[in-house]
Amino acid sequence: MGHTIDPRYRAGQTPPDQVEGEIPLAIRKDTAGATVADGEYTALQVDADGRLKVAAAVAGGGTEYNVGDSATGFESGPYILVEASDGTYQALKVDSSTRALYVDVQNDVTVVDGGGSLTVDGTVTANAGTGPFPISDNGGSITVDGTVTADGGSGTFHVVTSGNTLGVDDDGGSLTVDDGGASLTVDSGAGTLSVVERGSTITSGSVSVTGTAASILSTDATRRSVVLTNLGTDYVWIGASGVTVGTGVRLSAGQALTIDRAPTAAIYAIASSGTQSVAYFTEAD
Repeated sequence: MGHTIDPRYRAGQTPPDQVEGEIPLAIRKDTAGATVADGEYTALQVDADGRLKVAAAVAGGGTEYNVGDSATGFESGPYILVEASDGTYQALKVDSSTRALYVDVQNDVTVVDGGGSLTVDGTVTANAGTGPFPISDNGGSITVDGTVTADGGSGTFHVVTSGNTLGVDDDGGSLTVDDGGASLTVDSGAGTLSVVERGSTITSGSVSVTGTAASILSTDATRRSVVLTNLGTDYVWIGASGVTVGTGVRLSAGQALTIDRAPTAAIYAIASSGTQSVAYFTEAD
């Protein structure tokens, strides 16, 4: 047996020429299976290319793939196991359509959008805590399919329907509507919206009424309400310019009529007999 030269080298150093030493030999074995009995010594084994044969440490075997490789439909490979909270080992799962890692959330999860946006496909339920829950659209818009209840706070709620229908139910209470100095348009439908508008000008006076229809109040686009009182001793009839005895609204002596639905049109009266006096009280912008 020849001698062995065992020089020591540093990492990255090129060894000098004429280095001598022993080359360990291995047995080529192309087929699987044992060559020695249990407990016996054996030589190293290599395959047909001279590569050292090593038993796979992970059961299942399979083909190695690179990131981005196209799937053939018949890939195989070992599972990646992780330890579960109960001490058992489980395989990782991915979503069947997106191949994204599947996560089953059982506890509370904090989600931060990192200054961007979050898109949720499905239903979001906020059922924890005592509220209120602030919602910010970051200058965009929020679409809600269903019922929105505003029952707290003392601020102003701005609602834009974007050409759709807005249904308001006061649930038996009262509802204050402010047009913000602009205008409010109400299309009559299945329900009724009552708007209380407050005038700033009060006007009062009286008019003598005979058997010919006479004008009590002329047209006024700013008028909000009118109170008419029969100060005479016989009936008077209230109506439009064509009012006659027996038509319109009849007022007995001392009886009053209140019109609080913005009566902006001209109002006329006629007496059943003689000359009667009708007092008026108006509220306007």
